[in-house]
Amino acid sequence: RTVRPAGYPVPTHGPVGGLLRAQRRSPFRPAHIHFMASKPGFKTLVTQVFADDAEHLDNDVTFSVIQSLVGHFEQHDTLDGAPPGFTAPWCSLTYDLVLTPGESRLPTPPYAEVAMPLDPTPLAGKTAVILGGIGQSAARRFAEACATVLRFSTGSVIQVDGGRHL
Repeated sequence: RTVRPAGYPVPTHGPVGGLLRAQRRSPFRPAHIHFMASKPGFKTLVTQVFADDAEHLDNDVTFSVIQSLVGHFEQHDTLDGAPPGFTAPWCSLTYDLVLTPGESRLPTPPYAEVAMPLDPTPLAGKTAVILGGIGQSAARRFAEACATVLRFSTGSVIQVDGGRHL
């Protein structure tokens, strides 16, 4: 369970922004969801699935869109077939993640901590995804900085809701 993704720009305040401006390129990523799947005896898969109706599919700033990574997010206006706790409207995505035999290893993150916002108020009501590998303690400190106790485990979707317990 997650939220329907939205596109977003990469940071443009440094050299990347200068390069993009010089090339007259958009800084935007199309809407997508990240996945990490692992199982003992199989290689860990880290990938993303792009929404087929997203803007910037043809000009993703990171050149990451390939047809096999595009999926259809179907909108449902009724609760027929909805998992417990959902409200209408809701979306579903059917997509096969295929694991290949091999060694299961989780990637090592390139950072040690989650940056803490000075003022978490703008995050109220937003959703952040903490992917596996960041570490529960860092993610918990992020949640505490936002004055929120969350439904939580590494890899969970975390909804920051202004201090209300979820």
